[in-house]
Amino acid sequence: MLLSRSADGAAAQAAAVLGTLRGLAAKVGQTASYVDGLIPEPYREAYESALSTLRAQAPTSSPSAIRAVVEAELGGPIDRLFVEWQDTPIASASIGQVHRARLHDGREVAVKVQHPGIDRAIEADLNNADVVRGLFSTLGPKGLNSKKVFSEVAARFREELDYQQEARHQKFFATLHAGDAKIHIPTVVDSHTSRRVLTTELCSGALLDQAARATEAMRRSYAEVLWRFVFKGILVGGQFNADPHPGNYLFRPDGSVTFLDFGCVQPLTDKQVHQARCIHKAALERDEVAFARHCAALLETRGGNYERLV
Repeated sequence: MLLSRSADGAAAQAAAVLGTLRGLAAKVGQTASYVDGLIPEPYREAYESALSTLRAQAPTSSPSAIRAVVEAELGGPIDRLFVEWQDTPIASASIGQVHRARLHDGREVAVKVQHPGIDRAIEADLNNADVVRGLFSTLGPKGLNSKKVFSEVAARFREELDYQQEARHQKFFATLHAGDAKIHIPTVVDSHTSRRVLTTELCSGALLDQAARATEAMRRSYAEVLWRFVFKGILVGGQFNADPHPGNYLFRPDGSVTFLDFGCVQPLTDKQVHQARCIHKAALERDEVAFARHCAALLETRGGNYERLV
């Protein structure tokens, strides 16, 4: 489709096709809509515009199917687990969808529930390793170790299917940023969380496109908070929150940001943390030679155009 004479038409078709799928295909489509470099420059605008619909819209599962998952996972009927439950999801993504509910103690919560069968769909995708690796080879630059990239991505996808693992990640980041009043991470409700159901406090805020229209001072505050969240996680916590989906951030009027979705977290080795710190030190000192050297060491590149691009 990238070779089509009509980039707009092909992009719209790609969005339509990917929008009906789940698993890796939908995830790749969502990622391509906001990560610069995945789509070749001549086609980027058309594809990013068309595929952006995937960020907000994903196939939803039926109310009865979602209720069945919740009741099986949490061991009881919906009306005993929650005093209020809304069947219409407030958000849906490639792996699960989110419902608004209220606990018996009065707390409003967001309940993320996996789409029924999504674990089997993704595992089937991952088992077709040659097809998926071919996708990375096509989208990635020459010299990219597609086998290694695929193994890392496959590990993160499998972890995303375990909401108890995500809950642990969420608590880790909440503890790491506990002293920062501008970083807000929703509290996990352990009593209503399982492998396929994750319950947290319900939060609200403006989305990225709305935040982009704020005053310069407010946008600066938001940007500084985003920077601290990302790089304190890497440089201090040794954990890279690897899913920069624009919908995972809620921007609040006081300049603070609520961070959602901790399903895709890449643990870093001591060596990687060291190189990341050296990169930042080189940047502060405006030492471009040292910056390039430590980037190459961090990403294990071996020269060539790929390394220059990185």
